[in-house]
Amino acid sequence: MRRDAAFDAFDRGDWPEAEKLYRERLGRAAGPQEEEAAMHMLGFTLAMREAYEEARDLYGELLRRAEERTDRSAAAIAMHQFGMTFRLEGDPAGARKWFGKELEFRREHLTDDHSGFSANSYELGELHLQEGEPELALSAFRQALRQGKSAGDDICIGCAWRGIGKASQVMHHDPAVAWEMAIEAFKRAGDKAGEAEIRRLTGK
Repeated sequence: MRRDAAFDAFDRGDWPEAEKLYRERLGRAAGPQEEEAAMHMLGFTLAMREAYEEARDLYGELLRRAEERTDRSAAAIAMHQFGMTFRLEGDPAGARKWFGKELEFRREHLTDDHSGFSANSYELGELHLQEGEPELALSAFRQALRQGKSAGDDICIGCAWRGIGKASQVMHHDPAVAWEMAIEAFKRAGDKAGEAEIRRLTGK
């Protein structure tokens, strides 16, 4: 299988290299599908580089296109990414607005997308942690875990356990079981970056 240099750079957190490669990919995209895939990953990369406005410009265009062709899954993902950029920027009001829009949209149009609901709950958990509300965060992460299990999505399951571990730590509870479960889920998913983050959090 051919290696994806841009994703490899993203996966190892080399944001400048990932940005360069995704911009190149966007410039040579052969059609709308390739173009939008590059826009999505470039937006994610820019958010990691704290270039939030440019990231939101890309997600705004992706949302416009998704709504134009009535692609509800793509629209929900764009809304989710909007919320993520605001959370990363430290703007809880903006994050809540977009995660709320996403949740309402999913409830109306994507009731069986358990992975999507899990990701939404996970982000709300991160937002509660950011706002110093670990009990609410723990509840949101547990909801993300239930939804991830309904989807059979090991990435969602791993993220939810990671969140449970982080909330448990803040509440001075033992996070060891959560870390172990997160690592197991990320291993099943083949997500080495997810595994590595848990090991960083545990200092192992």
